[in-house]
Amino acid sequence: MQSNRPSVMTLACLFAAGPAVFAQDGDKGLDAVREYLQKAHGKKKWRFGPEQITSEAITQAYGGDKKFYYVFTASPLRPGANLPGPLKAYEDAWKDYRENFISATVRVDAAGKVVPLTKAEDYNEGLMAVKDAEGVKVAAAAVLSLFSSDHVGPGVVKAAEVKVTKTERGWQGVVDRREFQGTVEFNHKGEVSRLSKPYTGPLPPRAAEPRR
Repeated sequence: MQSNRPSVMTLACLFAAGPAVFAQDGDKGLDAVREYLQKAHGKKKWRFGPEQITSEAITQAYGGDKKFYYVFTASPLRPGANLPGPLKAYEDAWKDYRENFISATVRVDAAGKVVPLTKAEDYNEGLMAVKDAEGVKVAAAAVLSLFSSDHVGPGVVKAAEVKVTKTERGWQGVVDRREFQGTVEFNHKGEVSRLSKPYTGPLPPRAAEPRR
């Protein structure tokens, strides 16, 4: 079940990655995801979702026989000042987040099987063969669209945004936005070997220091 309305900062973290497609009742994939979340996570909550996410890059990279859905909760951002009041509020929010909230991205196949995507290697199942720079752009855009970090939710990334570098181990695709820097590393087999998507957006403002 969803929780209370998120804060403005939480919204900023989520939509740093771009919009998603709102899942509709009657969507069999959505029904399967809801059942999975209930069984796997019980009474845990989330701020956004479950929603389907799709894009040209996702369809090109994974084919049209799979659907991807997510739920997302941004973890609390540490306050900008080490003052007792803000720090206590942060610690309380972090405890609530850790104990009661989740984020998850899952793949649903044509048969309705739900598979959670929890580590970099999970994104290789059904992914297109990566053989050149153009393939890296499409695959990296698809993976970064689906992947979430502590403060950045899933959201559409376009292949044109990906900067490609050939490395000793294979390939690297990087997307730089104001709110995050996404990186996907592919090994010499063209498989995803490492993923990151740290938040680089604005932090909470520093509280005014008490006058002496």
